[in-house]
Amino acid sequence: MLQAQIGRGNIPREIMSNENLMRKLHLLLMALDASNLSEKQLDNLVREVRRRSDRSATSTAARHEQIETLKRMSPVRKLELGAQLNQDARALKAAGLRMLHPDWSEKRVSEEVRKAFIYATD
Repeated sequence: MLQAQIGRGNIPREIMSNENLMRKLHLLLMALDASNLSEKQLDNLVREVRRRSDRSATSTAARHEQIETLKRMSPVRKLELGAQLNQDARALKAAGLRMLHPDWSEKRVSEEVRKAFIYATD
């Protein structure tokens, strides 16, 4: 359902109000082959991501606090966060591929996600 809403350019309010999800949506846009989206869909998504990212600009003090927090984290915790980021990026790529290619099987989507991350391709 969410994929259909994004495909129509209608991003649900619960996503738009969540900065973390908006960052992920931005990463999704970067990962998608934009040529497969209609011009209107791409414009809608880009406009909303830009609007949200402008409002969530991190202040210098907040950025400093983020860096200090990262410095205090254990190597294991940093590794866990990296693994979670990788998982999230793969899930977003898969969602984008499903949106662009609704006729693809789940096996095909998984294979294309794997290829994209192994070869760093669109």
